[in-house]
Amino acid sequence: MIRFAWILFVGLVVFGCGSIPVATNPEAEVPGGRIAFIGGGDGSNFQLYVMGSDGSGLVTVLPDVEPRSDFSGQSWSPDGRQLVFASNLGGNANFDIYTMNIDGTGLQRIVGDLGGDFAPSWSPDGTQIAFQAHRLDATGWDIFVVNVDGSNERNITTSPEDEELASWSPDGAQIVYQVSGNSGSSIYVMDANGQNRRLLVAGGARVANETPSWSPNGTRVAFASNLHQDWSNAVGTPNAEFEIYTVNSDGSGVRRITFVSDSIGSARWPTWDPSGNTLAFEWSETSPATLQTFWNIATVNVDGGNLKKIPMIRQGRVPRWAPQ
Repeated sequence: MIRFAWILFVGLVVFGCGSIPVATNPEAEVPGGRIAFIGGGDGSNFQLYVMGSDGSGLVTVLPDVEPRSDFSGQSWSPDGRQLVFASNLGGNANFDIYTMNIDGTGLQRIVGDLGGDFAPSWSPDGTQIAFQAHRLDATGWDIFVVNVDGSNERNITTSPEDEELASWSPDGAQIVYQVSGNSGSSIYVMDANGQNRRLLVAGGARVANETPSWSPNGTRVAFASNLHQDWSNAVGTPNAEFEIYTVNSDGSGVRRITFVSDSIGSARWPTWDPSGNTLAFEWSETSPATLQTFWNIATVNVDGGNLKKIPMIRQGRVPRWAPQ
């Protein structure tokens, strides 16, 4: 069975990374808008960064933290002035949900639980945060919603499958998310209160559909998938070869956007630019000689054209484009 390993979100994969320059003004206007991403901090921990979509103006969002801390799962506030993210700030093993201004001020913990809290997503009206948490063994990972001040937490999924990686529709009425189980992983949509769940893209025995992201106009969802992968000549347990796909919000029109994955590469974690014309994504490549994996952030037009890596970012992961 292939399913999304959310542990990648929490920064427990160790990789080498050179020092990253730091700019001084994370709110400065930059060409093409800003992208928040996860990158290597001291070579073993992940740190949260913001940059221009052309790689310029790189900023460490919270540089002076406990060196054992990791960051993951960032999401922008609708006005682009704050981030919500998961972190084990303080160096303990447990991840909680925090909000913070992008200049590093105003840090607040809004969700804390011994089960671990990950993958927050800010609602379009700015009042709520969706996130995933493991509260009960019987239901596994569920999606929760909480007010931005930490009040009124509620569980909106309770199935025995793992529900993860929520993304709000632009009007805030629906949530798209990933469901993982024994039959691979699928993309589902539900109302923002957890009702009227419906299948958007089905998984299968070796088919994984994951990391959905709603387009700014609400008509399409981008996701990573190995729908195209031919397993007929598979030897042993080869890796899933992920590419970026889009699908219409009614489940029709599944379309492959990238063609970069092979035995040494994968494309994952799509995110839309504010215009809805371009996608950024995480592009990983593994050296056949050393088996070392490098992560880059790349962009591509939604028609599949103009594929390019963002320069100067050698170890960038999980990009999230800021709203306009």
